[in-house]
Amino acid sequence: MDISIGNLVGSNVFNILSVLGAAALVSPITIPGGFVDSGMYIDYLVMFGTSALPLLFLLKDNTVRRRDGVLLLTVYIGYLAYLIVKG
Repeated sequence: MDISIGNLVGSNVFNILSVLGAAALVSPITIPGGFVDSGMYIDYLVMFGTSALPLLFLLKDNTVRRRDGVLLLTVYIGYLAYLIVKG
């Protein structure tokens, strides 16, 4: 259980810091319209929320139940739909 939580949190931290940092070393990254106007804050809120959900499930009773998995899958599908509509 501890390994899966560490893997989940570790992959998010690695992707944000290492991959984004390496890309910024090659070429500066500009955000057209700024952070708020571009809507990137929604992406970060979804990322932080979906990272926190499994932790909340585990704190409750130390298991991730089927309904919890359905909730995570629903959030993922909803976020994909948002990205498609946002286009």
